[in-house]
Amino acid sequence: MSRDRSFGEANAGLAHACFARAVPLGSGLGVADQRELLINAKAAATRALNIDGTLAEAHAVLGLILLFHDWNWREAERALECALEFGANSPYAHAYSAVLASTKLDRSRTLRELRCALQLDPLNLTLHAEAAEVSFWVRDYRQAIEYASQTLELEQSYQERDCLLVLLKAQEWWDPLRSDARFVDLVRHIGIP
Repeated sequence: MSRDRSFGEANAGLAHACFARAVPLGSGLGVADQRELLINAKAAATRALNIDGTLAEAHAVLGLILLFHDWNWREAERALECALEFGANSPYAHAYSAVLASTKLDRSRTLRELRCALQLDPLNLTLHAEAAEVSFWVRDYRQAIEYASQTLELEQSYQERDCLLVLLKAQEWWDPLRSDARFVDLVRHIGIP
């Protein structure tokens, strides 16, 4: 980007990276400099869209920024609709649309969008881990366990498992699953006593 600031895809990637750093997987609140990172992410996504208004990834990450930072649900929904329109084959457009659907408690759309995202990018560990978390949000505990297990099956040393999968043992919101044998096996599989 230092050579060519008119490279829209790079700006979209920067927006995505800033957002991922500001709102890390499974952490809930993010990092100390979250506000600055989200402002930078929004600026990069906006730059990307000014360069090329059809960049699905830029629309997708802008949708999440509008949702989680600006609390502008209407514009977030509009951005995610554009992401799906311009990027029907974008796993992140579908995954982030699932996040929005989960905030509306639209379980069927949430799960449909997650399945689509994972069909488009079946080896993406981050998408699998996010799918586990979002499935939990809509109270599909069986699917949450399945996606978390798939994440571990894909990569035993998955670096972000400490962010999400270890929370399986510690977070109270997983309590409804503690008696499920699959949940117990998953926690044991992670290596947590």
